Amino acid sequence: MRIHGSKETFISNVKLVNGTVSVSELNSSTTSFNEAINSIADDVFVDKRSINSDLEKSKAILDLFIQFSPVNIPLSGDTYSQYEQQIRKAVFNSSPVKFVFIALPFKCFMNPLKTNRIVPDLGEVSMFLRMKKISDIVQEMYLPGVVWTILTEGSLYSEIFGIEENIVRIYQDRIRELITILGLENKIMFQELRTVCESNSNFYQTVSVLEKKILEEFEKEDDLPKEYYPILNTMFQSIDIRKLSVEDLFAYQDCMANAKTIRDIREQWPTFVDQAISFTVKYLALNKARTILGNNGNIVSDIFPDYCYVSLTEKSNRLCFKAVSLESKFLPHHGVPVLKSGKVAIVPLIDILCKKNRYHSWYTTDDKEHFPFYYTKK
Repeated sequence: MRIHGSKETFISNVKLVNGTVSVSELNSSTTSFNEAINSIADDVFVDKRSINSDLEKSKAILDLFIQFSPVNIPLSGDTYSQYEQQIRKAVFNSSPVKFVFIALPFKCFMNPLKTNRIVPDLGEVSMFLRMKKISDIVQEMYLPGVVWTILTEGSLYSEIFGIEENIVRIYQDRIRELITILGLENKIMFQELRTVCESNSNFYQTVSVLEKKILEEFEKEDDLPKEYYPILNTMFQSIDIRKLSVEDLFAYQDCMANAKTIRDIREQWPTFVDQAISFTVKYLALNKARTILGNNGNIVSDIFPDYCYVSLTEKSNRLCFKAVSLESKFLPHHGVPVLKSGKVAIVPLIDILCKKNRYHSWYTTDDKEHFPFYYTKK
């Protein structure tokens, strides 16, 4: 997360109140929840041609889903065939096509430069509306339609970051309220990822073994496997830095942006390096244990054998679903939502604070939290 602007601009624009960044200096307005969601436009348009055979329907459903995916990593022929066969089974049985994916842990409020919210906002809502869009289009060509199961990851990962259980519960409870408000309770279901993982009796034992192995790899900090660095960088941005002064917040983010090695960071922030490594080791161990256990190559596929297991992040062997919009790089919990020309993007809160004259904050009358529900960009 790179800060745009000088140290002086940062210090003059960032005001901390009890570890939370204030946005009171932004121009603001209040609107209703319905007016907010009606401002979001479709960003995918579908050729609604006549589809007759089961094969045509299954391919059309899969091709539709791909339109909601990034083009950086196209599906291989084998992976495409596997998904198409899974969808065809549902169509042959006149059953809903079922998708499952992992998402929605908790807001990253531990880093006040990312978000100042604990409960969901227009970011999560825009994801649900995209899921509804897919469901509506599929139902036009195939009446049984689509059902979704989201494996919420908050309870599995909260201990890593020291997030209190009630914070996770507040976030999850509001998620379910929003699903009901949107009328999607029969289309979108929830299950805790922790419960899914714990269905395998070897899960935590495997996690413990993997932690020791991964920790040994981190003993050589400047020679880590390349795939560890994106996760490590995310963990540096997930450390609880709410007690830092404004000056130290700038210094920390500046160090993150310009450091070339872990050693460079350790020279200034040794405690944070140890925390980030600890987070990364535990996170990787949990994820690897989930993927190596189970008869079908991972626990999720074991528990949901009839589902298309998709992802919100790009993977070479899995269908990816862009949660918010094709343009947005971040997931809803990573920042705050910005609405421009009908499209929502998630950005770090600091991007808005350093360019206050370009943004307008919007509150909704029925929100559960007195922070902006979304922002618009001029």
